[in-house]
Amino acid sequence: MKGLIYKDFALVGRQFKLVVLYILVFGVVFMGIMENVSFALSFISLMIFMLSINCFAYDEQASFDKFVAASPLPKRAVVLARYLSSLLLWIVGTAAITLVGFLVQTVRAGGRIPDWSGELPILGLSAAMVLVFMAVLFPILYRFGSTKSRIVLLLVCCVPVVALNSVAGILQDAEFVPPVLPPAFLSTLPVFIAAILLLGLLLSFSLSVRILERKEY
Repeated sequence: MKGLIYKDFALVGRQFKLVVLYILVFGVVFMGIMENVSFALSFISLMIFMLSINCFAYDEQASFDKFVAASPLPKRAVVLARYLSSLLLWIVGTAAITLVGFLVQTVRAGGRIPDWSGELPILGLSAAMVLVFMAVLFPILYRFGSTKSRIVLLLVCCVPVVALNSVAGILQDAEFVPPVLPPAFLSTLPVFIAAILLLGLLLSFSLSVRILERKEY
């Protein structure tokens, strides 16, 4: 398991310099100069996670998937390592951009510690988006491979955005007024969302394991 996770980090390490450059540039420009903390946090967070998708392409180029099929490695361990390495990569990258942004804004404020309480929901939203992308995209990548999945991934990413924009436009034209939700419901909403995301991730993991076990080369 540790070896598989290390392999994924080694593959992503090929783009390590580029990732560091992105973090420094976005941290300084958007958080220090433009003070757009939310954009930098969300963009870099998602971009770092998307690097884990490159691991699928690297595995195909090296025929690692065929090696896995011919080896006694448990398919469940292989899939679990990919999910864990992707999560760890996102956590490390998000921590790095958060630290850089925090230091930049501290220096800009003359040494005063900035108030980042308003940015916590942004980090929470980014985490939710990462889990959703992982739950949806990873089974597709295991099923079709990185090359054949491009069109499918495009549809998966674009269709919900277009649908949401259309619904938002219709509601705006109809002057829709959202109902006032009770405080008790709002207080339990984060826990409910976290439970849904965790369940979706577990179902995605099980589906990916089943796909890899039945895949033929």
